[in-house]
Amino acid sequence: MIEDMKKRLLEGDEEERRVAVEALGGMRDREAVLLTVSALGDQSWRVRKTAEEILEGFAGEESLVPALIGSLRSEDNAGMRNSAASVLARIGWSAIPYLIEALKDIDKDIRKFASDILGEIGDTTAISPLVDALRDNDDNVRSSAAEALGKIGGDEVVNALVYVLTNAEDDIWLRYSALEALGKTGSRIPIEPIIMLLDEKLLRKAAMDALAKSCDPRAIPHLIAGLHDKSRGCREAAVTGLNNIYKSLPFQERLTVDEEVRAHAEPGLLTGFLDSPSIDIKKGAVVILGIMGGGADPAMILDLASDERMQDAVTDAFVKMGEKGLEVLTGAFPKADDKMRSYICRVIGKIGDKKGVGALTSALSDPYGHTRQSAALAISEIGAIETLPLLVPLLLDEYEDVEEAVVQAIIRLSKESHGEYISSLLDGMASREPHLRRNITAILGGIGSKDALPAIISSLKDEDSEVRKAAATAIGNLMLKEGIDHLAIALADEDSQVRLAGVNALSRFQSIEAGRLLALASDDTDIWVKCAAMKGLSKIGDENAEKILSRAVMDEAGVVAITAIESLFAMKGVEAVETIKKGLRHSNPDVAWAAEKTLSRIAK
Repeated sequence: MIEDMKKRLLEGDEEERRVAVEALGGMRDREAVLLTVSALGDQSWRVRKTAEEILEGFAGEESLVPALIGSLRSEDNAGMRNSAASVLARIGWSAIPYLIEALKDIDKDIRKFASDILGEIGDTTAISPLVDALRDNDDNVRSSAAEALGKIGGDEVVNALVYVLTNAEDDIWLRYSALEALGKTGSRIPIEPIIMLLDEKLLRKAAMDALAKSCDPRAIPHLIAGLHDKSRGCREAAVTGLNNIYKSLPFQERLTVDEEVRAHAEPGLLTGFLDSPSIDIKKGAVVILGIMGGGADPAMILDLASDERMQDAVTDAFVKMGEKGLEVLTGAFPKADDKMRSYICRVIGKIGDKKGVGALTSALSDPYGHTRQSAALAISEIGAIETLPLLVPLLLDEYEDVEEAVVQAIIRLSKESHGEYISSLLDGMASREPHLRRNITAILGGIGSKDALPAIISSLKDEDSEVRKAAATAIGNLMLKEGIDHLAIALADEDSQVRLAGVNALSRFQSIEAGRLLALASDDTDIWVKCAAMKGLSKIGDENAEKILSRAVMDEAGVVAITAIESLFAMKGVEAVETIKKGLRHSNPDVAWAAEKTLSRIAK
């Protein structure tokens, strides 16, 4: 059999060779392993890939790792070496002892491969041997060891790499590799030895990169200075580093950074980075330009907001720029496309300056629905109470998203006006338009005024089910005990969605009165109403609730039984064990599984 495989691997076409390698996967002897390893040198990528997959399944075979390391010596077959390295990295821990031994090999290329692979495996047992490899007599091996240590990370690695920075003064290449590796450790790195290297021309870029990844606020002055560096690479590292550290700081500490940036950075240094192919560099430049406030031209960054990945950074920048940014936004609005107009409205709201209200009120009649939606929410963020009459017509907008935004905006503004507009809203309850009645009902519930309760109760009998549903929800939002008994109207509604809204409203009260009605709803014909009622009863937790939930554990509807089990657990915990055990005998396997899972949680 093996001889046949050898012949097919030597003489067969590409597909025959690939199939032969697959066949070797079913054989577990030494010859099959060695023959599959030899296939890593095949001229076909497909055959090599198949061999890699088969060899990964041979992990643990005694002859495998030595054979793979032997393949790394194939100087004239780069494909074999790369494939062997890939398999060794995927095999992982079982290859580590052999790779550590290979770090002492007479062949420098083997030592380098061993370092590279140990770095890919990333196991901490390789740290000490790799630290020793930092003293190898070959430049490439030492650099590879530093890079591998950076991938493994940890305090021990950081200490070893810092030692290299401070003691390998004659080895520029190793210190460069150590600086790059420090930035990849994911650990907090001491910045003092890195700062000392900023004056060394060949190491300055790597040192700036390491500072950028240090997450240490003490690096900020050096990164600000790096914005003035002649090397674009250093400036890029400074830009991304400042952004990374800035984002990690508490608000109060950011204010100190703002002052430093404004005092020492120049906007002209950053404009060249706004068209960088790197999102991180563009974001960093936008953030810093924003910090400069009036010293930067907001028009330079507005176009970047067309890329959704940049919008958060651009928004924050405009907010920091304040009035100057607002001028650019309002000036750009008329000629902007649909999405940009919507975005501009959102940013004006974030800026919060009442000087932007005029633009926002104009945007309420914009042909693009999302712009109207954004304008309404922005107006409410600014707190422009005087615009309330302009928002009301949009309660009948053609798009539901706009209506919902206007509802939320009016609620917020009406609260700030201390109910001044409630009477005018009540007038709208007599409208022939059900959408308007529904939205006004939602607003009255959101405002939370006791004066609105009679009108909301009346809406429980509205001819439109959406209005009745909104009324039930509104009573729950008001949280007035006077509304509890009236929710019985909602529980008797012909529309299950209205009944569900009534149950959800009652569940918020957690009172005996609400429990009485929820007990009635637990017999509803709609399973979702029943489930919601049981969840509400579990929050009340009285004796009657426990009886209802205990009976429902064996309900024929699986979802009801599962809800009962979960609600009992939430209400009684370990005291519900015996009742929940009944669920193990339920005919529905999903219920039995839910009971078993819940009991295991109690056991913990």
